[in-house]
Amino acid sequence: MTLRLVSAIFFVLAASNAGAATAPRCGVNMHVPARRVFAKVDDSEAWREYRSIENVPALNPNGGISAQLWTGTGGTSFVRTVEPDEDFWIYTEYCFTKGGQLSRVGFELRTGWGWAYRLESPVENGAIHDASSGFFSTQTEKSIAKPEPADDVSQALNPTLYPRASQLPFSKLLDTFPKSSLAPSPK
Repeated sequence: MTLRLVSAIFFVLAASNAGAATAPRCGVNMHVPARRVFAKVDDSEAWREYRSIENVPALNPNGGISAQLWTGTGGTSFVRTVEPDEDFWIYTEYCFTKGGQLSRVGFELRTGWGWAYRLESPVENGAIHDASSGFFSTQTEKSIAKPEPADDVSQALNPTLYPRASQLPFSKLLDTFPKSSLAPSPK
C-alpha cells in the first residue's frame, strides 16, 4: 500500500469520526468555503458578518461564537457553529429544510482533558429523536466510558436547538434571505 493511499484512508476514517456526518445528510459539501460567515467575538459584542472564516477575529472563550452557512441540494441549509471555552470547544451542526425547519443536528464537545462527547440525531418537532451519542478519547478517537469530569460540564453536553432557522442568534443578518428558508432570494 502506498503512503498516499494510507494517508487517504486515514483522512476518510478521521473525517467520518469527526462529527461531520450531518453535512452530507444535509446535501452539503463542507470542502467548499461557506456561503456566509458570522461571528460574535465575545459576549459583549453583537453578531457581525465576515467575508470568510479567515477574517473572523480570535473568539473570546467567554461568549465568542462563529457560524458558517452553506446551502445544500434541494434548498437545504447547513450551519456550523464553533464556541471556544477555556476547557473545551463546542462544535454544533444544524441542517434546515427548504422551509427553514431544523431536521438534523450534529454536536461535539472536545475537552482539554483528553476526552470528548459526540451526538448525531434527527430532529422532530424541535426535539432530538433517536440520537446516536457517546464519549471518546481525543487521542485515539476510540469510544470510552463516560468520564467522571463529564458530570461537571453536564449542561454543556446538550446542544442548543433552534427549531426554525429564523431563531438562529444571527438571523437578523439574514435579511437577504426569504423568511421561509436560508436560500438566497432571487435577484
